[in-house]
Amino acid sequence: MEYHEIVRNEIMIFIVENVESFHVSEKIYPKMIDTKHPEYPEITKIPFFEIEFRKGLTLANTYNHIDEKYINKRTLNYAINLCFNSEMSFKYSHDDGLRECFSCAYYCIMENMYRTLAEKERGKVLWWID
Repeated sequence: MEYHEIVRNEIMIFIVENVESFHVSEKIYPKMIDTKHPEYPEITKIPFFEIEFRKGLTLANTYNHIDEKYINKRTLNYAINLCFNSEMSFKYSHDDGLRECFSCAYYCIMENMYRTLAEKERGKVLWWID
């Protein structure tokens, strides 16, 4: 199965299982974000998913819970995308090509996060996914 097909097939399952209070009827917005990573100069765009944000959504299965009043849309969406790509790289570790695609997407999203989020927000994402 090709990387993009797996991403399409797995993202909804991942979000339903890992975002508390998210319902299948809610919207997920797939998009491609620009990226620049020194180790992957040939990659300029990667898949990124945003969910329709509302109060009460939080990332499940993490050890570090952030008080929900501090969670915002960008923080949650970066955490979701980083966790998704990390989990998929482990899930598909038997296929070096797919594992590398998910690992690359993870590092590109991380690089994008460092360029676009304020330090305080980056810290929340890193604390949350640690």
